[in-house]
Amino acid sequence: MRLVGVLALVVLVGCVPPVECGAGQVCPDGGQPCTGGGCDGGQPKCPGKPVQGAPPNLLDNPEFECGSPPEGWDAKGGGQLDSDSFGRNGTRAARLSAPTGGAAASLWHTAPAVTAPGTRTFCARAWMRGTAANGRLTIRKVVKGSPVVNDETFSSPLGADWVLVPPAGYGPMKVTGAGEDYFLLRIWIPDAQPGNTLVADDAELWESADGGCRER
Repeated sequence: MRLVGVLALVVLVGCVPPVECGAGQVCPDGGQPCTGGGCDGGQPKCPGKPVQGAPPNLLDNPEFECGSPPEGWDAKGGGQLDSDSFGRNGTRAARLSAPTGGAAASLWHTAPAVTAPGTRTFCARAWMRGTAANGRLTIRKVVKGSPVVNDETFSSPLGADWVLVPPAGYGPMKVTGAGEDYFLLRIWIPDAQPGNTLVADDAELWESADGGCRER
């Protein structure tokens, strides 16, 4: 019983409660900027699924501020996922690299958006930069219980400056589904060469009420 009591004390002492702080301030213990409205153990709390805008962004950690590598995202196709310290607006972005090259080094959002009964339209866009010649953004529709997938993809040249994919004049990408279809967001490097990088930030995926993708 004494050992249990000692262990419990250690856990309590090691637990640092969240601390609220405002925009432009830093966490009191770690000196890190507040990104999600507060701090947890001296680090910014993960903003989770943001609600700014109408309709809301359906992606978890779309600004890649939480975790290193960013939480809620996976690298596939020979890609490697890390955090980049030069975010577009915040302090971090997602850096996808292709150490050995590959046909499609990819960054995937791990939690899909799922439709409800009826026809729904989902829209997407993201900011990118990098050493890869091109960056691509894909909305993948998966028909539940079927091998059928439908990809809607836009490709843009990349460089040192941030570019919106698709560009503002083109408008967001959109895919329409019904019933139990679900949707995944993919950010990727086509025909990646060894050492290519793609840095992404401020990704968005939302449902459009009228199918026009003009809400955000």
